[in-house]
Amino acid sequence: MLARLYKGRNCAGYVDEYSLYFRYPNWLRKEQRGAAGCYLGCSVASDGTMIRCNWGEVEIFSDSNLGKKVDISTMPMPFRREIERMEALYNEALKTRNFDRWNVEA
Repeated sequence: MLARLYKGRNCAGYVDEYSLYFRYPNWLRKEQRGAAGCYLGCSVASDGTMIRCNWGEVEIFSDSNLGKKVDISTMPMPFRREIERMEALYNEALKTRNFDRWNVEA
């Protein structure tokens, strides 16, 4: 499952300017009591890497919750590589239904 990146409205320059969203599949929504997914508040560092701020869950997903969708391919390469790494971890966790590695490394 691919992550989606959103830029918050009126958040330019904030440490959580972007939200990296991971949608929950139906079986996980039931386990999480209806949460639609989780997101990481983050921003781009001066060297292009990712600055992480906070994790949260989205109860009801709507693009307006997280801001404007951003094409990940427009982001700096180190930032994109981190998103790809996290997507791989997330997909592994969904496949095995074991989130131990995701919880430690994401």
